[in-house]
Amino acid sequence: GRADEPELFGDDGEDEVGVRLGQVERLLDAAHQPAPEDAAAHYLQAQVLTRQEDWMGARSSLERATALRPAFAPAQRDLARIYLLRGEFDSAESATQAALALAPDDAGTLALLA
Repeated sequence: GRADEPELFGDDGEDEVGVRLGQVERLLDAAHQPAPEDAAAHYLQAQVLTRQEDWMGARSSLERATALRPAFAPAQRDLARIYLLRGEFDSAESATQAALALAPDDAGTLALLA
């Protein structure tokens, strides 16, 4: 590529997915600057943080997304999963119930009840 284009693979041995996740994270950080009240941006950031196994960061982003938009079923569902992973069962139950109320047929939410 051109000299001013970033290389997909650097000397640090990161794979393509790792590089792309880093690029997505930088884009999301930039997106939060002008629009910190965008629930979808917080949800997307939580997806990146989840892939990186940053459970506390993902939890924080999902809590912000659901605070901004309580009727955001996927964020409620994913927040319930994070709470379950962390052993926060009362919070997990509340988030699961919120997700079910919003999307009663969502397979991902129903799986949390199994």
